[in-house]
Amino acid sequence: MADFYIPYKPFNIHLPLHLSSSREKCAIGSVGSGKTLALCGEAIRWAHDVPGRKLMICRNTVPSLRDSTEDEFISLLSTPPDMDDPDEESTTLWELIEQKKLLKRSGGHVDHFYFPNGSQVMVRSLDKWTKSMSYTLSFIGVDEANEIDFTTYVNLTSRLRQKHP
Repeated sequence: MADFYIPYKPFNIHLPLHLSSSREKCAIGSVGSGKTLALCGEAIRWAHDVPGRKLMICRNTVPSLRDSTEDEFISLLSTPPDMDDPDEESTTLWELIEQKKLLKRSGGHVDHFYFPNGSQVMVRSLDKWTKSMSYTLSFIGVDEANEIDFTTYVNLTSRLRQKHP
């Protein structure tokens, strides 16, 4: 697999989120505190660490998903390295995904990111969560969880059943 650079550096406030081994995690903070960035960083780490994982990051509606969560995810994937050594070459994960055509667009946004290691991140809205009922996932990240109801939450967590890899 090619070497690539992931530019995510968590804020101190989000370190407990990333270090926790809990099944369910939550980032709480004010507007602009980096919660969406932390969610995207965690999803990228999960997708990168174990080949073949299936993940989903989601938000309540397509416009809010496209304008915030998806935008932050792409921004994080495409940020170039802060090169200390100008002779060292590194590719962003976004460049690698685009070069190998490892993404799928649908409905005006990117709805699948396929990582070079076989992991995939689906980007979904939850306004019609029943479309997600057949998924078998290892990770679900909900951006703005306050936008979803309890029934949606319970049904989403029932999708966390991927055992292999």
